[in-house]
Amino acid sequence: MFRSRIRTTGVLATGALLLALGACAEEESPPADPGTETETGDETDDPDDTDDGDTDAGDTDNGTDPADLPGEAVEMFPFEGDSVDVVGVTVDDVLYVRSAPDPEAETVAELDPVAEGVIATGHNRSLDDGGIWAEVEVDGLTGWANTSYLAYLGETTDAGADFSDLEPADDPEALAQEVGEHAVQLSGAEGYVIAAGSDQGGTPEYVIDLLGLPDDSVGGERLTLLTGTEPSGDYAVESVQRTVICDRGVDEEGLCL
Repeated sequence: MFRSRIRTTGVLATGALLLALGACAEEESPPADPGTETETGDETDDPDDTDDGDTDAGDTDNGTDPADLPGEAVEMFPFEGDSVDVVGVTVDDVLYVRSAPDPEAETVAELDPVAEGVIATGHNRSLDDGGIWAEVEVDGLTGWANTSYLAYLGETTDAGADFSDLEPADDPEALAQEVGEHAVQLSGAEGYVIAAGSDQGGTPEYVIDLLGLPDDSVGGERLTLLTGTEPSGDYAVESVQRTVICDRGVDEEGLCL
């Protein structure tokens, strides 16, 4: 894997929905750099009662009394049973899932920057610092994750034409950065992160997350870049697929709600 970098055109802002894997940050910060504990810290709790027979009414899915958790319960996305994905986490970082909606709480699990299929319990909490945390289930474990790094992935379309004029680069990661910067200019996003990168098979492929779009339902875009090699040995854009990142859910056609 290549070392990820964050570039911004203008100002990189904080993200909105997300979970946690590896050595991430313990406090909250902008979605463009979850490597710090501020960004990838988990944030969520329970607004609704659960049906677990062994817990009291109002308890979270792991039996915790909401009164013992930071912040206050809120009814909002993600709802119970929703499948969400990790977004906005850099390739060399992870999203922590914690025992409570607190960036200093014990780590329950760590999520890869492109992890998919994280199931929400429907319990969400709003913290005093403005962060929203969601209780989620991961591999049979229940914990809390910062929703700034959780979202719904929608439809995927071909975006190669938007990047066909980019000049080749002598390094594939440099080309990925060019794609990210160009995508920010095209979309109006606040910034981007390289969430994944691999040169397996001799054909470098990158996942680039753009976050902070000025839209109330579309949170950003996930670009999948496949590079090709020029006769000169430089790397050029071979294809780019664009997947919409939705904040509030996705309909049957893959469109943001």
